[in-house]
Amino acid sequence: MKKILIMILFLGFIFILNGCNASSTVERRLTQAGYSLEEIPEYELEDFVTSAEGFIKAYDIFDENQRYVGIIVEFESVKALDNFFDLEMRDAGLPEELKYKNLYIDTPYHEVFNIATLKNLEDSDLFTTEKIITTTRANTES
Repeated sequence: MKKILIMILFLGFIFILNGCNASSTVERRLTQAGYSLEEIPEYELEDFVTSAEGFIKAYDIFDENQRYVGIIVEFESVKALDNFFDLEMRDAGLPEELKYKNLYIDTPYHEVFNIATLKNLEDSDLFTTEKIITTTRANTES
């Protein structure tokens, strides 16, 4: 009986660790589809993003022609993303539907979001206007 309990706890721990690694899963799906991700240095991001509790990193998404097609902001947990969204992003008018586990995937292209999340939001009006998080990037052109 003790061995069964230990096995159940071990399997539960493995499932938890697997679920916490959404960024590598999304990165794998996108790269297999021909997209590339490039980590954004913290100095290029606005302070309200980098100082957010639970912020890990952010990535630019590029298509096979190296055109910018979106951004992924990664947090250490779903709760940290929810807190950040409640405090910062909802007032900016960004759609909550673009959250995926502990990631916020902001792109005007439903194909990118669908590949990354295995969801089908093609019919959604989220992708009819470009709502890229340009406010999260610091103005480095000055």
